[in-house]
Amino acid sequence: LSSLMWYLPSIQNLIEGTNSVKRTSFVETNLTHWQLVFLVTRFVQSLLKMDRPIMLILDDFQWADALTIDLVLGDILSSVFDQKKSDRFMFVGMYRDDEVFGEHPLSMKLSNLRQSGNANVTEIPLDGFSKRDITDMIATELKLPRRIVSELGDVVHKKTSGHILYAVKLLNSMVRDSTIYFDLKLCRFDWRWDKVCTLKTADGVADFIVSTFSKLEPEVLHSLRILSCLGFQCDFDVIELLDSSSVESFQGISSALQHLADVGIIEIAGGLVEFTHDLIQQHVYEGFELEQRKKLHLQIGLFLGWQTSAVNLLEGDFKKKMYLSHSTNDISVISERSLLCIATDQINHAGPEFVEASQRNVFAAWNLSVGKEISASFNFGCALHYYDQGIAFIGKDVWINECLVDGTQLCLDLYQGAAEAASSIRHDSKVAYYTNSIIRNAPFESTLPAWVIFMSCLESSGKHFEIIEKGFNLMRIMKIEIPTTPPSIMDIMESMTKTTIFASRYCINQGVGISQKRPDKQNRNLLRLFDAITVAAYSVSSPYLPLLTFEMVYYCLQNEFFETESAVAFAGFGYFHIALKQDYEKGKYWAKIALEILKQTRPSSATVRARWMLYGHIMLWFIPLKEAARKLFATNQLGMKLGDFKTAVSALTLSTNIALLEGENLLLLARDRFSEMKKVVKYNIECAKLAVLDVVLVDELRGENTNPFAIFDGKFSSVDDLMMDAVTNKNINLISNIYFRRLFLAFWEGNYDIAESHLRD
Repeated sequence: LSSLMWYLPSIQNLIEGTNSVKRTSFVETNLTHWQLVFLVTRFVQSLLKMDRPIMLILDDFQWADALTIDLVLGDILSSVFDQKKSDRFMFVGMYRDDEVFGEHPLSMKLSNLRQSGNANVTEIPLDGFSKRDITDMIATELKLPRRIVSELGDVVHKKTSGHILYAVKLLNSMVRDSTIYFDLKLCRFDWRWDKVCTLKTADGVADFIVSTFSKLEPEVLHSLRILSCLGFQCDFDVIELLDSSSVESFQGISSALQHLADVGIIEIAGGLVEFTHDLIQQHVYEGFELEQRKKLHLQIGLFLGWQTSAVNLLEGDFKKKMYLSHSTNDISVISERSLLCIATDQINHAGPEFVEASQRNVFAAWNLSVGKEISASFNFGCALHYYDQGIAFIGKDVWINECLVDGTQLCLDLYQGAAEAASSIRHDSKVAYYTNSIIRNAPFESTLPAWVIFMSCLESSGKHFEIIEKGFNLMRIMKIEIPTTPPSIMDIMESMTKTTIFASRYCINQGVGISQKRPDKQNRNLLRLFDAITVAAYSVSSPYLPLLTFEMVYYCLQNEFFETESAVAFAGFGYFHIALKQDYEKGKYWAKIALEILKQTRPSSATVRARWMLYGHIMLWFIPLKEAARKLFATNQLGMKLGDFKTAVSALTLSTNIALLEGENLLLLARDRFSEMKKVVKYNIECAKLAVLDVVLVDELRGENTNPFAIFDGKFSSVDDLMMDAVTNKNINLISNIYFRRLFLAFWEGNYDIAESHLRD
């Protein structure tokens, strides 16, 4: 007994007096298999000699190994038969019959036991509860007629596949969360049908449903595999389209759906077919061979792609090999974009290595098309996935590979699309990879978009001097004259005069007319390059900024086109007329041209910069200050919406300054600026450093402390901390804003000497 206690701890509960038996240590026990068999059989025989009835129960017997099965159904039962006490012994074994078949040790042992005739073997198959059983159980428990609980019973049966334990568990959870409740008005139980309809299949139920797959008919199981290839959820119209094809392996899917829904594997609602649990879809998908899976993906992708215009890219022989044909169904209910997207997903799952080399460029082009469509919906992360897949299809020799589609152009489009998508989601390492690949391999005239994207990435990293250096090198390659040394004030004035004389040939009306003309790609990219360098020059207060502005104005007028970036240049041109020549009329003149351009172009980050320049530096001389502050606040909102947080916060700062000068209510101003500060910190911590200065200024003017530095979670606790950080990181913009805030506060308080010292700083 002391040895068996390590294997059967409950012995001391079965036999009186064993509590005092000293238990042998496990190391000392360390029984061999045959020693254990001997002890167990002797123990059973001893109990039988005492005329004690024995019931031995084993659950999940299908997982027992061969030695355990031999011990229970061989050695123990033999000892019972030897004692001729079989009427005092009952063995109950429970197992899943879908996991015990063929040469499974339990299957073979049970067969031998039946044939021996030594024992009365009774088999009790336990099927899941039917819909009627579940409905009757609910009706009994809730004391309601079957007709009232029928629909509820149907849902519970589907969600639990008739497994009684899961059904009870689900019903109890519905009572706990008040999905099922007692209605005092009706004087009976009722349920919230909206919550009932959204019940999810539990993990345990999903595992149980998976265990029943072996009972499905082969045709139904094949349809289920096709559904798993389409993902967790699919449009019913797509399934009907597959079912209508001449491809034999697709036929019969629709007829299998109702059975799959009845057994709780899928749900059909709202034109969608979806698995009741992601584990079920995963098990089905991973349950058949990889090669068969890829072949099925390829067949589905080719058939669906055939229904779109993308099929024109496929070669005839390849189509014939796949035995594809147009569907006999009306596919107008499914958009070509949706079909191509699904088809491309299927081809991607098959992978480049599973399709013919001659067709890989074609599928790369499919990915390019889908990527462009999704980029237009601003889902850049998803678009990047398709561009990456397209690049995978064109392979290693991407820049020299020419097939049905021009390899170089296809590759250029894929890499450029990937770079733009990566830039939009701030994935800097991928931006660098894609743009550098284009710059190294593509002709120079095709690299300008890549350079613009690359510079945008550098700008977000604060590498403004690198942008200026690389930008000037590009401009010199394009024969645009940029001095090698920083210009003097005389150089700037001379360039400004030259540009003004050239620009005088145009009047407001001409400017508006020209703005309706759209540049070609090359000029559009050059304009964007100008803009990127100008932004960098402004960020570091580069002496080249005026020259870049004048050159951009000259370029736009010379080529007779305007874009949103042109509005920034003309606004800057107007500003320099005021700042350098105090020519307010000319400043207003070019500001109006910039405003007209903005009216006729789509909003972008350049729009935000143009409005910031116009209302913060020019138009405030010609319109009421209150209107200028309002326009700048609207510019802030537009910048936040478009993701240009840096300019948005700059517009907010100018709006605050002008609002204070105009006499805005400090309480209202404090509330608005505090709210905007909390928005900014969610997206850009550097911009939040600027936004917090507005709140600090208004707080000090009000004599209040709203604790704005709490947004930094202890990293910064005062303006002095921000100044130290700005000096360390050479953040000129933040340093100048801190000094300006100090100047403004000192001036407001009447400390003019201190204000003057801050002005010198």
